[in-house]
Amino acid sequence: MFGAATNITDGRYTYFRYPHDMTRQDLYEYTLMPMHLKSMFAVADLAQAELARGFNFTQGVPLLKVPARRNAKGQPVGHTGQGSGYEDTTTVLFDLASDPAQLQPIRDAAVEARLLSQIGNLMEKNDAPPEAFLRLDLTVPAKTLRV
Repeated sequence: MFGAATNITDGRYTYFRYPHDMTRQDLYEYTLMPMHLKSMFAVADLAQAELARGFNFTQGVPLLKVPARRNAKGQPVGHTGQGSGYEDTTTVLFDLASDPAQLQPIRDAAVEARLLSQIGNLMEKNDAPPEAFLRLDLTVPAKTLRV
């Protein structure tokens, strides 16, 4: 729900994929119990919640879909909390064979496309919600659409 990079490695390459705009993401918390680690959700947060179709792992039980990191007007806000920001939000690809310390990003459109496809496949397999695909500019699989 924090909206940072989605990462993957195939053992040879490591790919860090960030959204184009970190401050303009539709992030949600899905829950059956509207509670953070140490506190209940605020009434203002719950006022924006909607009932969403469940995930595979919830066996279809509907969940509250609560907008995450919104201001009083319901608009997305930048990262808050631990660190209060991101140092680097650049999508990068590293070749671990020639750069095991991941110091020099490379460009390889074919490798990036292959790894991005694998990210999408894994997200679909793990029942990621539609907005998770959209934030990474991936096509939302038809079976993932939640109504």
